[in-house]
Amino acid sequence: MSERKTKPAKADELYERADALFDEASGRDALWDRLDDLYAAESVASADPQVQLVKMPFSTNVVDLVVDLASAQELSIQVPAASESKKDAERADAQEGWLRALVRANERLQRRNLVSQMAYLGTQRALVVLKTLFREEAVGEEEGGEFTLQGLPVLLQVRDPRHMVWDEVAGDLSFVAERWTRKARTIRSTYPKVLRDREKWPDDADVDWTEVWTRTQVAYFAGEEPVKVAGLAVRPHRYGCI
Repeated sequence: MSERKTKPAKADELYERADALFDEASGRDALWDRLDDLYAAESVASADPQVQLVKMPFSTNVVDLVVDLASAQELSIQVPAASESKKDAERADAQEGWLRALVRANERLQRRNLVSQMAYLGTQRALVVLKTLFREEAVGEEEGGEFTLQGLPVLLQVRDPRHMVWDEVAGDLSFVAERWTRKARTIRSTYPKVLRDREKWPDDADVDWTEVWTRTQVAYFAGEEPVKVAGLAVRPHRYGCI
């Protein structure tokens, strides 16, 4: 049976769909913002000048305790064997070792404790999102079909769910959008053909950066402007999933 081809989506349609999901998530985001303020012990002004409001550190202490306990634990990674045979069990053991090494290598590369980050977000958001990106430039092919690694081939990023929205079909992710603020100069350093109006977007301007992923396609936006990569505003990816 031939594989059904996916019709390319239009950039504006993807952006509008992401915008609608972010609007729907405004209540969730407001709650998470209040929890962040609570953790940061933001001061609250009293209507009565003779009354001083005092915030107790219980919420901060609870989050810090969870993060400290989780960070001290050994990360457990279990890969189920395809069968009970010795060969499949050995292959699963090797995959577990590779994944543990991959996590440690990512922590060294990013100079971050990924478990600590996940513990914090799990406590604040009751949700943890880990983004996996394949770095194609790290894999080189030599004569004879052999491959060599030049750096880390798989990048693991802990993402704040506060900046993310998604749609599901039958319990499976079908659409994910992530939006956070970046400086115009940071975006232009990688994508020099966007944000060309420097009066509107000076180097220190804050710009909403949006990434949209479907099962087969990906698109980036700086503000509302599509960002073309290799000449395409919406381009296919080869992950096969989100």
